[in-house]
Amino acid sequence: MGDHPANDIRPAKAAGLRVAHLRRGPWGHLWSGTAEAAAADWQIDSLHDLVRLATG
Repeated sequence: MGDHPANDIRPAKAAGLRVAHLRRGPWGHLWSGTAEAAAADWQIDSLHDLVRLATG
């Protein structure tokens, strides 16, 4: 999980992990809606959303 595609999403995906793009803070909003952020498995707005992902 992270907010910056180059620092968080791309390396995690390359390691074979499932990734959530966190749309909060300046980087999360700046990258939201870009092709780089779309590579994430989920788009979330809050860390609370992880509970839904873990139980759903």
